[in-house]
Amino acid sequence: MDNNLINHPGVIVGFAILVLVMLLLDLGVFNKKVHAVSSKEAAIWSIVWISLSMAFSAVIYYVSGFEKFTQFQSAYWIEKALSVDNLFVFILVFGFFNVPKELHHKVLFWGIIGALIFRAIFIFAGVGLINLTYLPAMTMFGHSVQINVVMLLFGLFLIYAGIKSGISSDDDEEDKDFSKSAGARLIYKFFKVSKEFDGGNFFTVENGVRIATPLLVVVAVI
Repeated sequence: MDNNLINHPGVIVGFAILVLVMLLLDLGVFNKKVHAVSSKEAAIWSIVWISLSMAFSAVIYYVSGFEKFTQFQSAYWIEKALSVDNLFVFILVFGFFNVPKELHHKVLFWGIIGALIFRAIFIFAGVGLINLTYLPAMTMFGHSVQINVVMLLFGLFLIYAGIKSGISSDDDEEDKDFSKSAGARLIYKFFKVSKEFDGGNFFTVENGVRIATPLLVVVAVI
């Protein structure tokens, strides 16, 4: 049995179609009308998404075997655990911009979609860049090694980020001015932004001029 998932394009295409359909149902059907998501509704959707992930892991087990299954499970639950920290940031962002509760779902939906798209772009671009930045093989301590410049710089950056994160406090995060974050600055640079929200619209018209709303800024920050 070929345990490399990349050699099973049908599984990958099927997974992509399923995710797309679920996202369309989420935004276009179940959340077409803007409303505040209740705890019960959020719990139901969490169960749905986790169940779909577990079903896909069963497909991986059938197609690629137990090793790939455990790798998927490990990565999935690690990401789940790390996402708890994101919830804290989301709460701070919503509080900073005074986002109405009924708009929270829309902000998170489009913010996460954007994050997934940019993550995919960065991953593929990063892999290509890594393949181009290997130094010639050299001998160190009797072993032949090949150093990658990008991986070396990235490792140093992670060490720096880890140290910076370790010495910072939660108070620093709570006092953060999210309007000065990279995403917000990008929106302010290219668009004039209204002072008030206009329902669930990302753009509105003031004095005959089409401008962005704070909702677009919040999505960019997320």
